[in-house]
Amino acid sequence: MGRVSAAFLLLAWAAARGRAGGGLLRRHHQTLARVGGALLVVVGLTMAAGAWTRLFAPLVRLFVRSGWPPI
Repeated sequence: MGRVSAAFLLLAWAAARGRAGGGLLRRHHQTLARVGGALLVVVGLTMAAGAWTRLFAPLVRLFVRSGWPPI
């Protein structure tokens, strides 16, 4: 079994067993939705302004040098 499939199985097991985290997410759903929406707006604005490419250019260069992703 590969690492990826083991990670998915572990995640599925945790989701099936752990309902305690669901209460936390339910209680903070509105806050999480607002923060997520604000982040989407910020990302959209940086893309529209052309800053997204400049921001992530060093990361892209790092990926190219390391040969990632292995396609």
